[in-house]
Amino acid sequence: MTQIAHAGQTDGGGFVAFDIRWDGDLSGASSVRWVAKVTSPEGDGCVELGYEQVGGRFDSQYVLDASTGKRQAVEENADLGDGEITVRFPADVVGVAATWPTWTAMIAVDGTDAAEHVIPKAT
Repeated sequence: MTQIAHAGQTDGGGFVAFDIRWDGDLSGASSVRWVAKVTSPEGDGCVELGYEQVGGRFDSQYVLDASTGKRQAVEENADLGDGEITVRFPADVVGVAATWPTWTAMIAVDGTDAAEHVIPKAT
């Protein structure tokens, strides 16, 4: 069973980043996706910042606008260690969503949501 022990977010220097620390072994998974879902104040907008591995190797890093379905691939910019990941995205691609108040960290394993945790807004 996978559980998120900590999740955070920051922005600055032209980047928006999230980090997740988790408990649980992901080594046997075919695919793992780490996500920060960012929701607008009114709840009518949602942007997903994601990083995915397939077969234990980098597959994609992206920004997905859930309202339009537009998915933009971005260059890999992540540090992945044992039980922790930090993923950075260009601020100009994330846009106004970087200032939205509701951030939720998620880990999906083999296509199924395995863990979710509210990310406190950076001050």
